[in-house]
Amino acid sequence: MNIIVFSDEVGVYEKRPNEKTKKAHPFYIRGNLFIDVNDYKIMQEQFVKISKQFNIPTNIEIKWSDLYLLKIKKNKKLEEYKYEVIENYIAELVKMVCGFAKAKVFFTVTCNTINNTYTKNNLIKFHIQESFQRAQMDLDGTEELAFFVIDELNKEDSDRLKITCHELTIQGDCYINYKNVYQGLFIDKSDQSVGLKMIDYICGAFNSYLKKLVFNKENNYLFGNQLYKDYIRNIIRKGDFDVIYGYGIKYVPSNSPVSGRFKKLTF
Repeated sequence: MNIIVFSDEVGVYEKRPNEKTKKAHPFYIRGNLFIDVNDYKIMQEQFVKISKQFNIPTNIEIKWSDLYLLKIKKNKKLEEYKYEVIENYIAELVKMVCGFAKAKVFFTVTCNTINNTYTKNNLIKFHIQESFQRAQMDLDGTEELAFFVIDELNKEDSDRLKITCHELTIQGDCYINYKNVYQGLFIDKSDQSVGLKMIDYICGAFNSYLKKLVFNKENNYLFGNQLYKDYIRNIIRKGDFDVIYGYGIKYVPSNSPVSGRFKKLTF
């Protein structure tokens, strides 16, 4: 069966990050949710059902970043809702997504705590390329096809990325012939896509887990950390003997001096 890969980013990337960026956004992360098209049909139905249970209109987009603004009472969009209600709502949605037997997630991570080598455009290309490679590896030898969907960017960046992905899938690279990946990229609005909403939550939770892991702050990032441990970790793409690094989580670029240290973290 064909799969859809919903891809989203969290954090920011700067070639020369200042101290403020290093503290607020230590990581640039791209997350990818691999979902069977039949499961996606059910996911859309379940999203509507869960939203109704929490009395949340489906036309209101609730992003992971809304949680912090709601917590400090600066979120006008959600001011009528209690913070605990939105937390429980997001937790129920993440639990639902992670309950699909064929669902997988794959993360690529870049550290913002050092001076980096690549431009943002090149770095995003590397992140996307890693995701395309994993999709092809999973479908190799089958008649299935993977379709990639990402959140809307500005027109210039969208056009550039679509060209990059098209050329990548046509030409291949030194590792992969992308015969099971759609030769292009779909760009959608996150408020109109259940899949993009779900990968936004998944990325946010993983970012919280990494921050808590690296900064070791006992009382911070608790909600995202728990979501990762309870649900998301279970669907991370894995290799033999349940190896995660390189299969479900990858540092980009791999030749960075940070890569070796990042690989030793406990995922």
